[in-house]
Amino acid sequence: MQENYWDYVQSILCLIWNFLNSNFITALAGAFFGAIAAYYIAKKHQQAVNLREEIRNINAAITLTFSVFISSLSLKEQQIKPMMDGYKETSKQYEEYMMKLSNGQKVSFAGTADMSEVAMPLFPTETISEIIYGKIAAPTRVAAMYSALNHATNSIKELFERRHQIIYEWKSNKNITEKEKLEVYLGLVQENRTVDERYSNIMDEISKSLDDCIFYSFTIAKDLNEYGCKLAEMYGKNTSIVVGVKLPDELVDKDLMPDEDNYRGWFDGFKNSENSTQNKSIWDRLKFWSS
Repeated sequence: MQENYWDYVQSILCLIWNFLNSNFITALAGAFFGAIAAYYIAKKHQQAVNLREEIRNINAAITLTFSVFISSLSLKEQQIKPMMDGYKETSKQYEEYMMKLSNGQKVSFAGTADMSEVAMPLFPTETISEIIYGKIAAPTRVAAMYSALNHATNSIKELFERRHQIIYEWKSNKNITEKEKLEVYLGLVQENRTVDERYSNIMDEISKSLDDCIFYSFTIAKDLNEYGCKLAEMYGKNTSIVVGVKLPDELVDKDLMPDEDNYRGWFDGFKNSENSTQNKSIWDRLKFWSS
């Protein structure tokens, strides 16, 4: 009876072995593992495609933000800095004039209000926004800096319009004297004991907003370059080249870059968030690659 039992078990095992060794199972196993291999090959290919597209969009964002940086520097060098220097010089001369008057000296003041108009450059902020918020997995600091950059460019536009409005008031009022213009220009006490500081405040705000524009646009371009280089390093030799970011040599010694210390507190707010994401791989941050 026991021998018959083992014969039965042996026959069942032989049937199973023959079934597993059949062409059907071999083909089925081949198809299964082939499908798995094809899936991972396709996934890796899609990751490579998305990575190249990410770097192309990063390069576009770098190019656009760097163009904002160069335009802002040019605006500062060619128009705003001479205007501010002239404004400060006129203010200094007026203080010296008033000091001489208080000392009993008979002097006259020849300073005049600067009524030159400034053309606002066109900044491609909307296109930059579309890329940073919609086409790349931008680091948190880049997204926050773009918000600050957009605010700075809008502020510059608004301030220019307000300055032009004051100049228009001067030019359209035929009865206004040079003395009255100068009082508004420098924010001086007028004969009716009032002080109109609109123009002086606008000048200070233009200078600050333009420095913000210069700083944020350059820093965004640098951060995007670093981010793109990390992606390129992951992908290897065949990836796209990331656009470089470098301060032009001819601008280094022109005292146009704002002081980084003025923005130190702003950067300190991102240290914790940066540290919390350092251990995350770029693949984790770009979740759409594996979707």
